[in-house]
Order: sequence, then structure tokens, then C-alpha cells
Amino acid sequence: MTQNPRHWPDATSLRRRAEKQLLEQPVTFPEPLTEAESQRLIHELQVRQIELELQNAELRQTCTQLEQSLEKYTGLYDFAPAGCFVLDHDGTILEANLTGAALFGVERSRLLRRQFGIFVSAETQPAFNAFLETVLQGAPKATCEITLQGTPPRDLHLEGVILESGAGRQCRIAMMDFSAIRQAEETLQVYQQIVDSSPDALSLVGTDYHYKIINDTYLHHTGWSRGQIVGHPVAAVMGSAVFDNIIKSYLDRCLAGDTVNYSKWFDFPVQGHRYMDVTYIPCRDRNGAIIGAMVVSRDTTERQQMEEAIVKMNQYLEQHVAERTVELARTAALLEQETHTRRDREAQLIQARKLEAIGRITGGIAHDFNNLLTVIKGNLEILREQGEKEIDPERALLIEDALSATRQSIELTAGLLAFSRQQPLRLQRTRIHRILRGLERLLDRMLEPATRLHVAIDPTVPDVMTDPGHLQAALMNLMLNAQDAMPKGGTLDVHAAAVDVPGEAVALDTGLAPGGYVAVTVADSGIGMDADTLARACEPFFTTKPFGKGTGLGLAIVYGFAAQSNGGIAIESQPGQGTTVRLFLPALEPSSECLARETQAPPLPVLAEGTETILVVEDESRVRRLACRYLRDIGYPVLEAADAEEAIAILETEPDIQIVFSDIIMPGDRNGFDLADWVAVHRPAVKCLLTTGHHQRACATPASHLPSHPVLIKPYSKEQLAHRIRQQLDEKSSSA
Repeated sequence: MTQNPRHWPDATSLRRRAEKQLLEQPVTFPEPLTEAESQRLIHELQVRQIELELQNAELRQTCTQLEQSLEKYTGLYDFAPAGCFVLDHDGTILEANLTGAALFGVERSRLLRRQFGIFVSAETQPAFNAFLETVLQGAPKATCEITLQGTPPRDLHLEGVILESGAGRQCRIAMMDFSAIRQAEETLQVYQQIVDSSPDALSLVGTDYHYKIINDTYLHHTGWSRGQIVGHPVAAVMGSAVFDNIIKSYLDRCLAGDTVNYSKWFDFPVQGHRYMDVTYIPCRDRNGAIIGAMVVSRDTTERQQMEEAIVKMNQYLEQHVAERTVELARTAALLEQETHTRRDREAQLIQARKLEAIGRITGGIAHDFNNLLTVIKGNLEILREQGEKEIDPERALLIEDALSATRQSIELTAGLLAFSRQQPLRLQRTRIHRILRGLERLLDRMLEPATRLHVAIDPTVPDVMTDPGHLQAALMNLMLNAQDAMPKGGTLDVHAAAVDVPGEAVALDTGLAPGGYVAVTVADSGIGMDADTLARACEPFFTTKPFGKGTGLGLAIVYGFAAQSNGGIAIESQPGQGTTVRLFLPALEPSSECLARETQAPPLPVLAEGTETILVVEDESRVRRLACRYLRDIGYPVLEAADAEEAIAILETEPDIQIVFSDIIMPGDRNGFDLADWVAVHRPAVKCLLTTGHHQRACATPASHLPSHPVLIKPYSKEQLAHRIRQQLDEKSSSA
């Protein structure tokens, strides 16, 4: 990178060139010079020559300094921590520093004159194109985030400014790799979920005796909000007397470097008098300095009460053993039975909390899939329509296969939402025997020839209040699992019967409240399960099937459906003796006025076209483009906005808008409900139709929104969107 210094001409050569130019030009004087004047001119010329030589030396020194500065700043540019690029108007790379070439994993010489976009992943290509267009249009500064292709992919943050040059407008880009930051954020989020789902109350107390961090269980114990605890002194939360007499001495030992454990009774606002097992663990920074105490508090009230009861009982036995032997033996037996019962309940509680935590994770993932599935399904349907016009059978077959896989993904997402109890059931009076009759006809064609199916259909079985579609899917899961458990064939027996859960003892075994139920039994003569496998049978993603043969969600989804229907499941199995699964659903009283009927959703009307102007508000650009295309394809003029603020700006300037189709959950200070409220006040003649893939968060909105603002759940098809839009517009017309 060091350049050779330039060789500047010396004073002698410059003088010769000057003399040559003077000799070539005729010199005329208006009158002869005196000797004194000649001497003066010669002196001035000598002085001028010296000045020129000094200036020449200064110029050479300045040029040398400039070359050194150029070399220094070139090194700074090439080895800057940020990648630097210069692109022309069509995204061609004109310049790149060594850091940028290293981020791309390509030599700098091979980067020049190539398109920047070929290195960008397909998912982030639209964002980069919009970013480049924004910069070249003259924006003072633009930013975006992209992902580079490769293994592993890199996540980059780009900042761009316009660069005016003789060759036209160019884009100067600085980029930073934040892949590690994003991965750290995701890891931190997982850790936060683990901490919040812990049954122990966890907190971090600083050296100033103020709370720094707490988990959700701690909030449950105190009954206070996070803002009322974090940042406040322990004495203010637990009480000055408790802090001074109990907590402070243990905290001081921990802050001195000791791990401290103690057990005491505490009074909590919500849970009352509780016995807590408390452990203080020193928390250190990277240099080993203690910055606080990690506090782990476990509620052991029941165990302490039991131990105290045992101590009292032992004292009583010591005093009365001779005369009360029989009675004491009976009491000890009852106490042991209660201990086992309590352990069973604790095991059920731990299992329920574990399933609830997994349910929240799977539910959140399934919700995010709804946006992705909306885009995938919609674009595939558009490609299918184009394929029909082009009469390309091979392409049409590929699209149909992809659509079929997408529909299966939608069904799987619905199952995940059902397991996490974030997908509402469409409850209606349902007749079990009709469901079983339909499944019998279906399974006759699906089951292996070696599997003998026996379905006992009893029309007198009481009706149940449930979602018939989810019930059919749950029973199908159980029957297909039963077939997989009989690889060499066997008998699959399915029947339903009314059962009564009379009291707590029976309810404890099944997890059911006392009352009347309908039990649908699916029994096979297959390989069965051992005790360890049976204990984990309902865990999500747990499966004993070979790789690629099962997802591990079948029984988990059935479990979630049963719990959401206020029912439960019971599984009995032994190795080599088959498995029996009973699905319990609350029974309904017989009714002569409301007989259950198998209902189907009414078919959507013929795709209705329209000419009304629609404003589509959606922060996810791919979903927004799809919705706009749907509506434009059937004739509607469409305006689009990425958030509520942009939508309001359009509504204030566009008088022709007749309906707003908006997502509910959007970035910024306003969501879809806030936008709909604004429209109701400022543009009351404009209708609103909302959409979301996060049904649980949408339903958490105040109920006053729901009657006036209907919601379309994602993923939706073109026909569903057209039907709901037309329905809203027609309601407007009829009310007008």
C-alpha cells in the first residue's frame, strides 16, 4: 500500500525553462536603462528567484505530507470496522473497502462491477431495493437491515447517503454485522422465558438493597406490579421490621461472598402466611466483583405444615403410645395417604406448568406462522391462476403440491394454537354418534387391511358442547396413533358411553371436575407403552416413532383440545397389551328443541367485484402486497399504508376512501383498534374491517371494540377477503 515518493523538478531545471520562454519572446524597453536601474532589476530578480525556490520547497513538502495523509486515510478506510461500498444507480458496486469484502467473503477485486443485490437473500431483497431507491431519490439518510446469502447467513445493518458525482447519483453505504447481537437477543429472550416460567420466586438485589430484577412468580407472591418492586428498596416491599430483623443480616453475608440459605415464615399480601425456603447466591460481574445477590425463594408451606404435623404427631404418640396405639396407627395411615395425594397433586401441577410454558412458546410460534402462511398460500393461489391461463400442467402440479403442503401447515398451526389454548373453539351442540359414523366411513378406506376396525355407535349417548371439527381431528389422531402401534395388524375398537364422575377421588385420577361426561374410548391391541413412555405421552414433540414418521404433537393436541373443552383424557397401557385412550367431554342434558346437527360453514358467495376505494393498512410488506393484489384483481382501487399514522395521513387527504382494511397489531403508538376509533370519529362514513393472526391478543382488547369492528382471522383466502369486504360495504349501503 506504500507509494513511491514523487520526484519534483529542481530550481535549475525550472530556471532553464523560464529562460527559454523569455528568450523566445522579444524584450523591448521603452527607453534604455541606467546602470542603477539594471542593478535594481537584477536584485529584484534574485530575490524573486529565492522566493520561488522557497515556495517550490514548501510545495514539495506539502505534496509529501498529502501523500502520507492519503496513505494513512486509505488504511483507515480499508480497515475500518464498518464495511463501506459505493454503488451506482442500478446497484453496481463501484468501490468497496477490505472490511466490506470480508463481510461478503469475496476478494475486493472480484466484487467491483458486480451487482450488490446478488449477495442479498431473497427474503430481504425487497427491503434493500426500497432502501437503494430511497437513497437515490435524495433522502438525507436511509437505513435498512438485510441478510447475506451463505452459511451461516449474516445479518447486516445498512446506512446510506446519496453521493453526487460527474457520473451521476451514487449511493454510499456503511454496513455493520449485527448477527451476534441478534443471536444474543434471541438467547436472552429464551432465558427470560425460562426464568419467568420457574415455579420459584427469583429476584436480584443490588448492593444498595434495591430490587434490580424479578420474575413473574415473584409478582404472584407479592400481588404487586413490576414497577412497584423493581428499583425500590427491599425494606419498602417486605416491610422495615422484616428487613431489619431477618433479611438484612443474610443479605450482608451474601454480599460479603457467602452463599446463604434459611427458611422463615413470611406474610404476603395475596398468599398470606407462607413458609419460604430462601437461598442467597452472590452475583458477580466479569471482573469477579460482587454486584448483588441472586435470591431464590421456594414456597414450602405444605411441606413445613406436614413436617410440623408429623412432629406434633410424634409428640402425641410419645405421650399416648400405650393407650392409643390403634388410633395412632390409623392416623399415621391417613397422613401417609394424604402425603401421597399431595405428591400426586404436586406432580400434576408441575406437569401442567411445564405444558403451559411449552404451550406459550408453541402458541407464539404458530401465531407468527399465520402471517407467513398468508403470504405463501396467497401467492401460490395467484400462481395457480396464472398457471391455468398458460396451460402448463407440470407447473400447475407443482403449485397444487405446494398448496396442499400449505394447507397441511395451516392445519398444523391450528393444532398448535389449540394445544396452547390460543385458538378459540367454535362450540356447538354435537352428537357423538354422528361423528363416529363419519369417521367409520373414512377410516374404512384409510386403515391398513390387517387392521380390524370395530366402531360401536349408540344414538342414546348424550350430546356434548364442543367444536365438532376439532373433535373429529382429535379422534382421527387417536385412531391413526392406534394403527401405528399395530405394525403387524390388530383390532381397533372405538365406542362412546355416558360416565359419571361422582367425587374428588375419581376426579383426581382423571383431572376432571365431578359431573356427567361422555367418554369416547379408542383401544388398540398393539405394542403398548412402558411406565416412562406413558408418563411423557402427552408432552409436545415427544414421540417413539422412527425419524420422519411423526411430529410428537398428536396426543399433545388431543390433550389441549380436551382441556379447552373442560374435559380431559386418561391413558392406560402396558407393554404387549395394547393401549386404551379415553377422551372425556362434558355431557349435555337431552333437549327436544335443540337437537345437534352436523353443520358445515356456508359456502362463500361468488367472488364479488367492486369499485369502491379501499385503504389497506398492514406493517408486514408481503402480506400488504398480497391483500392489495387480491383486491385489485377483483376491481377495487386500493391505497396502502404501513402503519396507523401513515393511514391517518392518507385518510385526511383522500376523500374517496370508503372502507379501511387494517391489521390489528402494528408498530407505533396506535394499533388497528385505535385507527378504527379514529375513523369512527373523523370519517364516520368509512367502514373498517380488521385482521390479525394473533387471536388471543386481539381478544384481549376492550370488548367495546368488538361489535363495531369485525375481525378477519389470518390466514385468509381471496374469496374470504372479498366476501368480508363486500359484506361490510353492503352493510354500509343498506344502513345508508
